[in-house]
Amino acid sequence: LFLGVKIENIRALNNCEDIACVPGLGFAEWGPGDMGLSLGYADAHDPPYPKQMDLARERIKSALDSQDIAFLCSWNDVSLTTEERVNYLLKSNTKILVGLGEDGASIGRMTTQRTMPV
Repeated sequence: LFLGVKIENIRALNNCEDIACVPGLGFAEWGPGDMGLSLGYADAHDPPYPKQMDLARERIKSALDSQDIAFLCSWNDVSLTTEERVNYLLKSNTKILVGLGEDGASIGRMTTQRTMPV
């Protein structure tokens, strides 16, 4: 069992440090689309994000990092190649990358020197 939560609105953001302390939590995802709506941004589901969204993402990630909980994130910045998106997420210590397809997964495995279990 791998328990995860979505932190995707202002109430969850305001409680993210407490949420990160829940025993047994394996990962959490910030939901940029819903978070954006909660913060008053109707179309902020993909980067670049408004500053308030960046701060929300960083606060959530920091809360998770402090508890050694994996952060699930996509980064659909169309100005970047798939490889650049993978590298951005890995450099920011994101543990679960989504939305990058098989190409992104291959690049991620090559970069981290991880292999696909068989």
